[in-house]
Amino acid sequence: MIAAELERALKDLCPEALAPPFAAVAWSGGADSTALLLALLELLEARHGGALPRRLVAIHVDHGLRPDSAQDAAHCARVAAALGGDRVELLTLTLPEGPSLARAEGGVEGPARLGRYRLMGEALRGHGLGVVLTAHHADDNVEGLLLALIRGAGLTGLAGARAEIGLDRITGVAEDASLRAVRPLLGLTRAQLRGWLEARGLAWREDPTNALVDRRRNVLRHQIIPALAALADSPAPMQRAPGILAGERDLLESLSLEALVDAGAARPPWYEAGLCLSREALRRMRRGLAIHAIRLALRGQGRLFAPDAASIEEMVDALRSPDPKPKTFDAGQGVSVAVEASLVVIGARLAATPEGVRWEVPGERAWGGLTLRCRVVEGGREAMKEILARTGLEDRLGVEMFDADALALPLQIRSGAPGERLKRWRGGTKRLGRLLTDAKVSTPGRPWVPVVEDAEGRVMWVAPLFRTDAAPVNEATRRLVVVEAFEARSPRDD
Repeated sequence: MIAAELERALKDLCPEALAPPFAAVAWSGGADSTALLLALLELLEARHGGALPRRLVAIHVDHGLRPDSAQDAAHCARVAAALGGDRVELLTLTLPEGPSLARAEGGVEGPARLGRYRLMGEALRGHGLGVVLTAHHADDNVEGLLLALIRGAGLTGLAGARAEIGLDRITGVAEDASLRAVRPLLGLTRAQLRGWLEARGLAWREDPTNALVDRRRNVLRHQIIPALAALADSPAPMQRAPGILAGERDLLESLSLEALVDAGAARPPWYEAGLCLSREALRRMRRGLAIHAIRLALRGQGRLFAPDAASIEEMVDALRSPDPKPKTFDAGQGVSVAVEASLVVIGARLAATPEGVRWEVPGERAWGGLTLRCRVVEGGREAMKEILARTGLEDRLGVEMFDADALALPLQIRSGAPGERLKRWRGGTKRLGRLLTDAKVSTPGRPWVPVVEDAEGRVMWVAPLFRTDAAPVNEATRRLVVVEAFEARSPRDD
């Protein structure tokens, strides 16, 4: 029965585990992982007619959290030797920080789990393997559901362990992106696994701390869950619940992913990294869907764990607010969220401020999200009128014309200076900062608004927003410098 359920699950989750080089097995020496290892070995040998073309890799991690933890490793070594060196290759890894974790205050399960999976990721890469199988089962998911309920978790936590997950989502290690952790025993119970071992007279190691009721999981396992099973006349309903919730979690995440794709926006040049979303598209979503979309986006930007619900709700409230004032949130683990007037950037990282560039006439320059073109046209006002009359502006953001002989060429493009004032066409000045505020340009985007000046430093144009009084076209004009701004195409436009 165990081997048949294992084969069914592996065919569904990762059929490559059934063919060389197979998958590795995370083997603690306890009953669950021992049943997984031996059932997989039995299954593979039946499929391959006896001798395996390659040894099955078993990975044992000594966490060093208990004084007798080395005995677990010794037990695994004895069992592996009894199975035969041509059948199982045992890798025994030691968690360097284990002893310090045991002495530290607070919970050790999270840091120990992170360290364990990082070691397993290194081992998988070193052996050319892509999958590690772990022995999570139905009872683990019931305990996980109740622990999540105690924490006040939502559907993501209540649904329990995922049947498969990218290893990098556990470890945060970029090199683990091609690796997976797969849990093929979620349809089986602890009692079924132990009964299978007992029927074959097979031994395992028992962690003595599992019997203590000084931890929440153990209290649930030994006291709460048996009481709930008695009330239900059977543990079966509780064991079904995580699977049902997992299906609903998958549906919700699929909807959230679709919402993220629909809300996607081109990344402006002032961000060198980050997922950009349309703030208006997020506003139009139901609030609950926006919360799940932001949570999914945060996980996609490198967070091992999404922030608490209150933090995500604060972000969603900010982006749904009519107040256009930009806000930045620290989502932890090096991930920031920027809420701008029209964009929300998940994993925002600002690019370096652009340096000024020389702009030859005629010529073309890219600056920020714009393409700027300039040319010289013979003629004065009549030529200007003709250009405007025969050329549509549909594909332009702006076009301006200047008296070429009143300018010192070549032109220059630079960022605006703090406190800079611009000369108006009809006299007086306008503060550049006010101009950009009125145009709803975000603070990080302001250095990327091109300020165009001639070789003598006379500002002509803040493209495409403002033309100054420099080099006006008049009756004496004989040549025009025509400057145009186009929106640079992005991959999303194709």
